[in-house]
Amino acid sequence: MWRLQVNVSKTRLKVLLALFLAAAIVTRAGDDGTPVSNDETKSESGKKKYAPLPPVKFGWSWEEGPSYELEPIVPVFKDLPSWAPEEKRVLRGRIGAKVQVDAAMFWRDQDLGTIKDDIELRRFRLYSSASTFFLRPLKLKLEVGWEDDQWYLHDTFSRFEELPGVGSLTLGNFKTPMSLEVQESSRDTTFMETASVVEAFAPGFRVGIALGRPCLRQRLTWNFGWFVQAQDFEVGDASKNPFGVIARATWLPLYENNESSDRLIHLGMSASESRSTEDTFRFRSRPESHIAPRLVDTGDIISDRAVTFGLEAAALKGRFSLQSEFMQTYLDRSSESSLQFYGLYVYGSCFLTRDTRTYNKAKSAFSRVRPRAPFSLEKRQYGAVEMAIRLSRTDLSDADVKGGSMNIAMGGLNWYLTDLVRFSLNFGFVNVQDTEERGNMHLGQTRIQFFF
Repeated sequence: MWRLQVNVSKTRLKVLLALFLAAAIVTRAGDDGTPVSNDETKSESGKKKYAPLPPVKFGWSWEEGPSYELEPIVPVFKDLPSWAPEEKRVLRGRIGAKVQVDAAMFWRDQDLGTIKDDIELRRFRLYSSASTFFLRPLKLKLEVGWEDDQWYLHDTFSRFEELPGVGSLTLGNFKTPMSLEVQESSRDTTFMETASVVEAFAPGFRVGIALGRPCLRQRLTWNFGWFVQAQDFEVGDASKNPFGVIARATWLPLYENNESSDRLIHLGMSASESRSTEDTFRFRSRPESHIAPRLVDTGDIISDRAVTFGLEAAALKGRFSLQSEFMQTYLDRSSESSLQFYGLYVYGSCFLTRDTRTYNKAKSAFSRVRPRAPFSLEKRQYGAVEMAIRLSRTDLSDADVKGGSMNIAMGGLNWYLTDLVRFSLNFGFVNVQDTEERGNMHLGQTRIQFFF
């Protein structure tokens, strides 16, 4: 299985690191195309000399954290085209981190087995993102994380932008274009965890190559890519060595974002076609708590291919928002009848303060909440407060496969002290059926997170 663990797949790790470092290598090439370094060279007089390294500038801000700038960057070619602005040749980047600590308690029926109360370091990630210019605007990102007691390479890619006709070209380990919740950063989701159906069917992060662009003043977006399996702790798709194509398209029939009005309607659909080198697929999901075990699980299913469809919709008006997704997976089996599993969720949220969710048109997804009045005792400001409730269902039982079905009602309360610090509290009721371990469970969980 292709796993991006540092201590398991060194070759693939080097490949991804090479993608990230590509711009730094090529943009430091000399006029004749040879790399510039501190290695010895000969001057016309025959004396040894050393080519100086570009100076590096460092900065810091409470909003963006540490930043850096590498200049001057010498272009690869002697005569760079006129559409390559001088200021874009500089490599500019920032360094960031994300920390999330969770605690959870469970009250359950005995038939559900052992589920322990616990505290965990949910996520710890360090990353560096940068932008420069190499024939076209180029964005780079390298992210290393600690999760489930191991280090792993996470969101790491190179992205060429403003390509004629296709928009952008992305290579590396990055989010697949499927599901509205998956496109949102884990720091920005309304609830502590994505809905159980998204965990079960959405691919999450994978290694691949993708094309995509926004159109019509960013009211329409499309993305298409080819992906192979990578290590991902966020999803329940445990299929062995899957590979295939994934596509997503979205539309904003209504969008108003000004001082007098915040309104939008988001519609989208996605699809994927996957095959496995071992002809097996598996889907499973937790009860929307990472500390809890996966309560529904199909086990390994022998199948030629899996096809997944997804529909998504969201609406926002000022402090209020609604969001929903439906996903269905079909499995072809040569010797037995085909299988289909499905799931859906719907949730609503409301800010108790004069705040609203933020929408990123380029990503066609919601992004970080920025309180209008960040927490300040001196100014008597207390940040943003949001309440939400979500209903979800995931059904992994069909024909001879009894993976179980799970119904969840989850309530949430979020306190955004600033756009960098957030407290979350979730309470949920879970009902599990159609499996050996069935019954009801109540859970309470909390999270503190900060990032820059």
